[in-house]
Amino acid sequence: MYEGDIAKYRNANYQREVFEWQYGVVVFKNCGFELYNPIKDTAESLTDISISFSKIEVVGNIHENPELLEEKKS
Repeated sequence: MYEGDIAKYRNANYQREVFEWQYGVVVFKNCGFELYNPIKDTAESLTDISISFSKIEVVGNIHENPELLEEKKS
């Protein structure tokens, strides 16, 4: 996994017992790697995601797959 990769990961909301797939861009910040979701303008530490037993899968990178970061139109 490299900075600029686009990753798909499960975000667990234990209060609602819902597991959602989300996309984020790998960024280096605060001496560690985070997954930044530009649509929601949120970031989660890769360490926190790994600790919560989430599955992380690299699905592309920002240069070859910019469409993965576009918000889906309903």
